[in-house]
Amino acid sequence: MTSFVAIGRSGEIIYDNGIRVSQHSQQLMPQIYDALAAVGCSCSELDAIAIGTGPGSFTALRVGMATVKGLAVSAGLPVIARSSLQSEMKLARQRLAKGVSTDVSEEIVILATDARRSEVFVHMSWPSNSQLDGKECAIQPTDLIATLISSINPWLQSIKSKHTIVRLIGSGIALYDDQLQEAVSTQRAAGMFSEYDIIIESPADEPSASQTDPTSRGQDNIAVGLYDLIYDQATRAGVSMTSLACDSLATLVPTYIRLPDIRG
Repeated sequence: MTSFVAIGRSGEIIYDNGIRVSQHSQQLMPQIYDALAAVGCSCSELDAIAIGTGPGSFTALRVGMATVKGLAVSAGLPVIARSSLQSEMKLARQRLAKGVSTDVSEEIVILATDARRSEVFVHMSWPSNSQLDGKECAIQPTDLIATLISSINPWLQSIKSKHTIVRLIGSGIALYDDQLQEAVSTQRAAGMFSEYDIIIESPADEPSASQTDPTSRGQDNIAVGLYDLIYDQATRAGVSMTSLACDSLATLVPTYIRLPDIRG
C-alpha cells in the first residue's frame, strides 16, 4: 500500500512523495513532517490541509482522517475533502490530455480501481453530463459493461449525441482485462456500440508523464491530483481554495462506498 503526500503553492506542486507503508499509524506522521521540512515550513504556516476521503483501505482511511483532523485542530487549519477516486481521475485526465493527440475533454472516462471481493470501485467522468459526472459505485467487473450501457445509452439517444468515445482506465481495468474484453466483444456482437466506442486501456497503455514530459513529477501521486482538483475548482469558481473547506470536522468521515469488511 502506498501513502501519498504533496504540498502546493499558487497552483504549483512544490513537493510530492509516495512511500510504501505497512503501518499507516506509525509512518504517516513522519512522512508529513519530512514533507514540511523539505519545503521549510511548519504545519501552522499552511493555509489548509486536504484529504482524499476514499474509498480505499478501511484502516488507512481512518488513520488518515484522524491524523488530518488532529493536525487541523492543533494548527487551526481548515480541511478540504474530496473523493480519492475523483483525485485519481484528475491525474488520469491530465495524462490523457498530454499523451493522446485527439481532444479527450468530452470523452467519457471510467476509472476503476481494485476493490477486492472480486469488485472494482468505479468513478465516471463525463463533463457534459451533470447527472452522470462524478458517479461512483462498487461493482463486479462482469457487470461493468452492461451497467455502463444502461446508464449511457438513454442519455446519448435523448440528446442525439455525435459518436462518443468511452475510455476504461485504472488498475481495476488491468486486473480484469480479459473479462472486460469478453464483455465488450459480446455487446459489440449484439450491436450495442453504434453510438460509441469502448476503449480499454491498461496502465501500460496509458500515457505517463515520464513518457510525455521527462520533467513532470507526481504522475501517480493521488495527493497531487487532489491538489490540482481543488485548485481548479477554486479557480473556476473565482474563490480561494480555503473557501472550499468543510464546515465541520465532526461531519468529515471516510467514504467507503460499501460497508467495510471487518471481522471481530
